[in-house]
Amino acid sequence: MSHGLNRPSAAPPTSLFSVVMGITGLGLAWRNAHLYGLVPASIAEILLLCGGILFGLFSLYCGYRLIKNRSRTEPVTPVGQLEQLSFAATVSLSLLLLAAAILPYSTQAAKCLWITGAAAQFSLGLATLSLLIRGPHSPAILTPLLFLPLAGNLLGPVSGIPLGFAGASWLMFTAGLISWLTLLVLLFGRLTGFRAIPAEKLPSMAIFITPPALAFAAYLELNHALIDF
Repeated sequence: MSHGLNRPSAAPPTSLFSVVMGITGLGLAWRNAHLYGLVPASIAEILLLCGGILFGLFSLYCGYRLIKNRSRTEPVTPVGQLEQLSFAATVSLSLLLLAAAILPYSTQAAKCLWITGAAAQFSLGLATLSLLIRGPHSPAILTPLLFLPLAGNLLGPVSGIPLGFAGASWLMFTAGLISWLTLLVLLFGRLTGFRAIPAEKLPSMAIFITPPALAFAAYLELNHALIDF
């Protein structure tokens, strides 16, 4: 029985793509810092290149794991399904970040990455919402990881507006903003009124700072870098 519990999961380890998100996001921040003469451009481009290479390597590895375990089936609880959807969102979010990274070099490649990432992100958000409203669920089902597939749509305008996808960017921004505020209320209710988040999931609390940062960056893109509130 213990052997069965310790065997590796059949699901591909899509959580690896959170590394791509971190490196690519850092590279984009360095690129913006270079515009103000604060850092050399080479550092940003090296980081972005590393993010792209890691995305390719992780994609190959996850594809290998998916093919290797295609005949295996494992029962998955609603909590497990939501975690899989949340980690899968790191793939679509990585695509949106890579679209911004490659934009100065190839507009067409950036558009392909953005369309693929936006479609995947929106689909994962709908799948997550569909699973949540099938309730009733235990409060334990609510974790900060849910911000990834739901509020992750806020990332869309950051690269979508420069690529000319204004309508789709506004749609993603609106969906992400509503999802973020709704989920924020539910999560605070869970944290203050029910059992605390397990220790192994405490690092996910850092995700709380991501949606407001993305919302502000997205609003600047949508409003032509003007702050009018």
